Amino acid sequence: VSRNLDPIVFDTREFVGAVKSLAMNNPKAEIRIIVLRPETLQGVHHHLIDLAQRLNSFISIRRPSQDDWEFNESMMICDRRHIVHRKLSDRFEGMAYFDAEGRAAQLLNTFNELWEYGEPDPNFRQLLL
Repeated sequence: VSRNLDPIVFDTREFVGAVKSLAMNNPKAEIRIIVLRPETLQGVHHHLIDLAQRLNSFISIRRPSQDDWEFNESMMICDRRHIVHRKLSDRFEGMAYFDAEGRAAQLLNTFNELWEYGEPDPNFRQLLL
């Protein structure tokens, strides 16, 4: 979950390369991204969005439902046990936890609820003609 896929973190060659490698090397990979403020990315070239459009079988992007527009946390959950969490997504203050299955499960429940009620954003779809 990210407010606007902060370019400093999510639009770097290293991060996009790692996501691509995960998707390409693991056929069971499931990369789900929720962008809290997708309108901020309209008209912006973002390498992670480009990758998600090309690898849409592995990478999905949604926006939260209108009921969740006030949600303001950022989180990344890996392998159900490693997490990076920012309590306020508009600040770069956060914590990283490794091998924290209990905390990861709590955040994954929150993520899954946001995901379930969220919806695909048409601005992230690629139109192929």
